[in-house]
Amino acid sequence: MKRFLAFSALTSGVLGMTNGCSSDQTNVFDESGNAYCEPAVTTIKYTGVGGTGQYNTVTNIDTAGSCAWAEKSYAGSLAPYDEEIGIIFRGPLKLRQFAAYSADGSASKLKKRGEERKAEKAKRSARPSPHERRHGHGHQHFHERQKEKRGLGDMVTAVIDGQVVSWVNTYAGPTAAADANAGADTAADSGADAAAAADSGSAAISVGLSVGAAAATSTSTTVAAAATSATSTASDDGKDGLDSSETSGEWTRISYYNSEEKVNDGMTFLAHPPYQNVLAYAGATSAVQASESTCFGGELDNADELIIMTDSPCSEDIGTECAYFKEGDEAFHGFGGTKKAFFFEFQMPDAGTHCSVNEMENKYVADNMPAIWTLNSKILTDQYGCNCQETGCGELDLFEVLNPGNKRMKSTFHGNTGFNGGDSHYIERPFDTYMSAIAVLDDDTLVLKVLEDGTEAPKSITQAQIDEWTGRDNETEVSNILGQLAIYAMASI
Repeated sequence: MKRFLAFSALTSGVLGMTNGCSSDQTNVFDESGNAYCEPAVTTIKYTGVGGTGQYNTVTNIDTAGSCAWAEKSYAGSLAPYDEEIGIIFRGPLKLRQFAAYSADGSASKLKKRGEERKAEKAKRSARPSPHERRHGHGHQHFHERQKEKRGLGDMVTAVIDGQVVSWVNTYAGPTAAADANAGADTAADSGADAAAAADSGSAAISVGLSVGAAAATSTSTTVAAAATSATSTASDDGKDGLDSSETSGEWTRISYYNSEEKVNDGMTFLAHPPYQNVLAYAGATSAVQASESTCFGGELDNADELIIMTDSPCSEDIGTECAYFKEGDEAFHGFGGTKKAFFFEFQMPDAGTHCSVNEMENKYVADNMPAIWTLNSKILTDQYGCNCQETGCGELDLFEVLNPGNKRMKSTFHGNTGFNGGDSHYIERPFDTYMSAIAVLDDDTLVLKVLEDGTEAPKSITQAQIDEWTGRDNETEVSNILGQLAIYAMASI
């Protein structure tokens, strides 16, 4: 794995939002008046995140839409961003992978609840169908004996063009004995090939490479060579890979999504239907509403929004607070705690519109302004209507395009008690290729980090890797690095 350039936190005591462009950078403005430090960087680090304050939280919404409020206090590292949050996406955007990680105590409880739901779902799926129950056990067993007679239904595993594939056997063969002899030879050969493929695949994965559709037809030798090449030719651009084979890290993967493999584990896709202040299941496409939890297809149309929450309904106790929700809403827990991270592999295509925000005032839509951001789950109860956002319960923009067609993605905190604003440095928008990136929230630090292209989301992340990103593994203070690193100190006023 390519090493990430380590750095440490700035000295404390910096008042307000003080870090701007350095003397060797150019300060430029877009058509809407937003300021940027040129050139782009690959890492943005915020220190001193969190504080003490209050905001008003919703306790009830009556049938007429009137809100009842209560004051809620917060304090500590990352507060109020340590509370449950949801992840929101705005198109045009293509999402290939998403993963959420946690090192908080609630992570194990969340994971356990998810596994229990999976087991219950599998149990329900294994129950005999009404057809089988009506015809009795004998009818079902007859089909099982027929499959056993000819080896039907057996799983066959083979390596084709370097890719391990499996299928259910549907060919009976001349005799059961002949099938058994042939099957033994095939299984032995397939097992050897599969083992070889697994060994070569792990070499590629260990340096954070994605063996995608194009690489799937490569031989094991080619894959191994690609891994070696990637290790030796990686440039010092501040980008980093991840060890995708890591399974014992302290930061557990609690949610994972892969649009190409149709994997949707530990998470729920939600949306706000047009002209309605409710949460509903999102469909496979961004413009469709679903009646149940559905795996999103991966492409978000221009200006459409998508919300990701955990798959734990608010009725479950996972150790963190679930927001108030109205009857009829699909209410799920968000991602809570002071130690959480989010992995993204995404693309933000150009939708065609290029102008200032002021020129679009009459359109009432964020045209060609894709974004990835987080909101306190309490805001998502009734987004931009009756919620705690105005009084400062917390919004964090991770990768946001601020005017139509802009190539720059900025990050910004929206809260109270001094936490309003963001660094003028930016990360370049991935128009035509997929970008891998991670956002790490660890105690009082936020790190936004661009990873090597094609990085896969690992099953876990070690604390050592997190410390490397946040700079806690290095005692030498480092300031901004032109074209790579921007450090932004936050302190409450």
